[in-house]
Formats: sequence, structure tokens, C-alpha cells
Amino acid sequence: MKKFIFTTLIFIFNLQLANAQWEQLNGVYGGIIHSLASNGGYVYAGTKHGVFLSSNNGISWTQLGLADQDISSLLVYGNNIYAGTMNIPGTGKGVFLSTNNGASWLLSGLTNQSVLSFCMIGTKIFAGTTGSGIFVSTDYGMNWAQTSLNNRCVLSLAVNGTDIFAGTMYNFGVYLSTDNGQTWNQTSMNNQYGRCLAIRDSNIFVGTENGVFMSTNYGTNWIQTTLNFRDVLSLTIKGSSIFAGTDGYGLYRSVNNGQTWTQINVGAETIQELICDEVNIYAGTFFGGVFRSTNNGTTWIQTNLNNQSVMSICSIGSNILAGTGIYPGWGFGIYKSSNSGISWTKTGLDFSAVCSIISSGSIIFAGTSDGVYKSTNIGQSWIQSSIGIGNQTVFSFGSSGTNLLAGGGWSIGIYVSSDNGLNWIRSNLTNQSVYSFAASDSNVYAGLSNGVYKSTNNGLNWVNVNIGFDQTVYSLLVSGSNIFAGCWYNGFPNHGGIYLSTNNGQNLTQIGFNNQTVYSIISNGSNIMAGTSSGVYVSKDNGQTWIQKNQGFNFTTEVNRLLFFNNYVFAGTVGNSIWRRPYSELTDIRNIGTEYPNNFKLFQNYPNPFNPATKIKFDIQKSVVSSQNSVVTLKVFDITGKEVATLVNEKLNPGTYEVTFDGSKFASGVYFYQLRSGNFTETKKLILLK
Repeated sequence: MKKFIFTTLIFIFNLQLANAQWEQLNGVYGGIIHSLASNGGYVYAGTKHGVFLSSNNGISWTQLGLADQDISSLLVYGNNIYAGTMNIPGTGKGVFLSTNNGASWLLSGLTNQSVLSFCMIGTKIFAGTTGSGIFVSTDYGMNWAQTSLNNRCVLSLAVNGTDIFAGTMYNFGVYLSTDNGQTWNQTSMNNQYGRCLAIRDSNIFVGTENGVFMSTNYGTNWIQTTLNFRDVLSLTIKGSSIFAGTDGYGLYRSVNNGQTWTQINVGAETIQELICDEVNIYAGTFFGGVFRSTNNGTTWIQTNLNNQSVMSICSIGSNILAGTGIYPGWGFGIYKSSNSGISWTKTGLDFSAVCSIISSGSIIFAGTSDGVYKSTNIGQSWIQSSIGIGNQTVFSFGSSGTNLLAGGGWSIGIYVSSDNGLNWIRSNLTNQSVYSFAASDSNVYAGLSNGVYKSTNNGLNWVNVNIGFDQTVYSLLVSGSNIFAGCWYNGFPNHGGIYLSTNNGQNLTQIGFNNQTVYSIISNGSNIMAGTSSGVYVSKDNGQTWIQKNQGFNFTTEVNRLLFFNNYVFAGTVGNSIWRRPYSELTDIRNIGTEYPNNFKLFQNYPNPFNPATKIKFDIQKSVVSSQNSVVTLKVFDITGKEVATLVNEKLNPGTYEVTFDGSKFASGVYFYQLRSGNFTETKKLILLK
């Protein structure tokens, strides 16, 4: 019986460890969708961060892999999925093939190409590339041969019977093959971009940078429809309706073969891809993810695709706000959660890239691609507050004294407001992009493209404190007398990583993460956390050593922003929305109780004596003070009273906790451990016996 109980306890312990991981939060939906495909009841989305699958009309999505690939085209045939990727140096590969519905992938015979389009006739697969024309495979993608159309950028492919139409870039228009791709002839559409194609019976439609054109005689002649003033990126036909997705102007529909068009509100400005089945129409958008209509496009709902990029995150009261987007200025506004991330709602600033968010008292400021906005009602409404800055991009916010600081993008410099954002004046730091701020006492620091700058007068004047430092500083943290600078990895050796200064930024020494980008650094007590291009890391010894904490991420996740809130750490990611994890799991402080203790208590460590590790349990009582997350410290001292380790130094909710003390670095002997919280202090003895 004892053996059975022991085995059960081991199973429960292992189960707890298995569940100790990051969880993805639902609600910050969207993402960049380059391609869509459907097969039976399945919908596939090719995104900037891999392939996703939904089997329930977009209610939920599962990532199928290729997370490090930008998926520009998709083709589904039976159990085979073909994914064409963008050939970005170091990442893009060509065509990937899965024969088991995305469970695993292999690189097909078409490599080192950006593949923008697919089509299929019989068992032949055709792939349109960016500069090498069209390739064909007759063995389901294992081998590819270049066709005679070999020097064009092929944006789109469409099939009508045995005929293939190819839309090309750079004003070469539309080509036609009537012999299974052996030969190609340019149609009279020879002075437009053939961005997308759709065919119904003998009518051929092509979307161009000048609207939609139509041919009724296989491309011999083309006429421009009345949709002649939009850049059309996508087309699909459902019944008698033709849908055209545009760049920046949403969706248009025609029910009379293109004679007239009506604009439809999808919920996103740029529609990059359109597909339909018997019931649904799906729209793949730029940053809005995938939208779905079940009534022929009259109304649309955003599906639940967690593929958004989160650039900024902050908390105010019981709320969390997350800003979406990427730096060039594209985004999908701000989301808000009032229940620790369980659910999220869109608050506004639609279609703006929200690079930074900060709260000042009861006001929230958002730095966007169109200047500074502020909200006095926790994000319900926003007004522009950019007098002095204008519509310039704001990468970062900081504060010093009563001044609010705004770091501009694209070499704008730093602006200062002394009246809570009503007016902004430019500091002496101009012609620089400013990515981060951190303050300490009377000093405030700024991270720029050429190192760290310091101001001693609340941001009005700045000096470079480390001349010759050639790193771009994305993130800053001041912790005690230390300054940590997280840098951008630009592809060159010995760039990126975290640098440490112990003399106000004058000297910076790399302490880790060489050749990685460190987007975010935060601290809580003596623990430091870094969001990097390879996930989340934690240090408990001032950055000397780092432990990766990526359990639960379904792939190596780029973490843009970190936030400590309500005993959770929130991670805003690049292309994977928002995740959270209990803080105790990251710092090895485990909440092992389910009830609130009535009193503080420090338990005897177990085992004791020990070698090399022992567990220490303690209670934090339920009281007015502790319910507000009072600071708790648990420290270890040697026989002389010298502090040798800090196990806990942070705010904790009421509960029963357990922490491990590792004595492998210490000599045998008697030590003391002490718990402090408010007016409570208790000390006990432990024995390390090696």
C-alpha cells in the first residue's frame, strides 16, 4: 500500500510540473494573412508565422507548424498541404509539403524561391514564383521543372478546364497557357499588375492596381469595370456575386458581372485573400486575421485566430491594455482585459500600430503611427493629444518627475510634456529613434540606435553616456545600482544581447544573449525577466545566469513585451498574440495551498539536515495589508549574520507557498532563514551537511 501511495504522489508531482507552462489567451485576435485554402470542412490560413487550421469555421485554430516561415501561398489536395514561403534570407525555403494534414512537413524539390501562387490541373501542380516564373510538378511536389514562362514574377494563377491564366507583376499583365503549361502567351492585358484572378464560365476577372478588369473572350480583349479606382489584391466568386478585396479600402461586391460595385464593411481595411465554400466566405486581412460571412458578404465576424503581434502592454487598476502592430505603421488598435487576460475586448484606435502604452494617474497614453492619443476612461474612447508632436510615430514612453517623455521613431528624437500630454516640446535630442526609457532617482535613461543617453533634468537635455557603443537599445531596466540594456541583433557578429552597467551607463558589458534580440526587460523584487527573440528567460542573480522558461509555447516565440500583473507574467508576442504564466512558476515560488491562512507562519525546512537542496514552506495571512500584495522577503544568512541568498523578495497574495533553497554553492554549516512581511518576522535554523 505504501508503494502505491508513493507512486501516486510521484504521478501527481509530475502532473503539476507538466502543467507548469505558458497558456495562450483568447481574445487578442487577428494577424497578417497572406493566403487561404479550404478542403471539405477545413479552412487553412497561411500567415506571417506559419500555417493554421480550423475545423469549425474559425471558432478555434490550431497551428500546424512552419512557425518561422512567412506563408505566401497554399494549396490543399487530399491529405497533402503545399505551403509556399517567402524567400527571406536565412528563413524562406520554397515549397513545403505535408502528407498528413500538417502533422509534419518536408521541404519539396522547389527550394530557394519565393512562391506566391499555386494551381492544379489533374495531377499537375503549378507554382508561381517571384522572379523565375512558373514551375510544374508531376509527382505531387517532390520534383519541379521550370516552364517556358521563366522570367516573370507570378502573383496569381487560375484554372479554367485545361487552360491556365497567370497574373504577373511589373505591368506584364496576364498570360495564358492552353497546353497544360508547356507554352505561354501574353494576353492583351499587358500593362497592369495581375494581382489576382477569378473565373466564372467564360468570364475572366483580374484585379489590378487600377481596379477590376474583365474579359469575355479568354483574354483577347479586356474592359475595365466600374471598380476602377482601387488597388485590388483579391477576388472570389460565389454564385452571382463577385467580391474584390482592396488595399486600404475594404471589400467590394458586384451582383451584375462587375457593372456596379457596392462597398462592404468587413472590419478590416486591407483584404489580402478571399475564398468561399458552399456556405461561407472567408477574408484574409492585413492584421485583422480571418473574417467570415455566412450571408453572402452582408455581415462579417472576426474568427478566433490568435496570430496578432503585440507591441505594447500596460496595466491600470484592474485592467490590462495591449497595443498591436508592427513598426512601419500597420496595426489593429488596442485590446483591453478586466479579468487578468481571460477575455479581451477591442477598445479603439482601429488600424493603428500602437507601439507604446503608458498610464499616468487615471490617464492612458498610446504612442501610435499617427502620434499620441489619450484616454480618460480606460480605453473606451481616445482623443489625439499630439500638440507639438503632430502625426509622427511614437515608439516609446517614459516619465521623469512630473514630466511625460515620448520617444519618436524614424529619427524624431525625444519630446517632453509637463502638462499631462496636452502640449509637447522637443528636447535637445533630435534626429534619433528612441526605443526605450528607464528612470532612477534624478536620472532618466533612453535607449537609442547608438547606445544609452542620460538626462538629469527630467528629459529636457540629454548626453550620450557611452560614446562608441554601437548597439541599438530596444529595452532598458534600472535595478538598484545596475542598468540593463537589451539590444537588437542586426545579423552581424557580437550584436544583440543584454548589457550591464554598474556606473550609470558609462560602461556596458555584455552578460548574455549574444546574437539575440532582447525586446523587453522587467523585474519584480530581485528577479529579472527578459523577453527575447527566443522566448522568455529569468535571472535570480542580477543577470549572471539565465534560465529559459518557454514551457507551453508551441514554438520558439519572439516575445515583444513583458508585464507583471496580479501574480502573472504576461507575454506579448510577435505573431502569436498574448500568453500568461503564474509568476511563481517562473521563479520557483509555488503556491501550494487552496485556502487563505489566518496567520503568518514559517515552517521548518525539509529535509533538515540537507544536501544540497531543501524546501521551505511559509504562510501569508489573509489581512487588509496582505490582501493588497504586501512585499514578502525570505532570506538566508550564515552563522555570522551575513546574507547569502534571497529566495523571495516580491508582493504575494495570501496563501501557502513553498520555495527551494539550493545550497550547492555554500559550505557545510549552520544557516538561518528569515521571513519578513510588514511587521511580521520569523527566523529558523537549517543545517547544510555535505
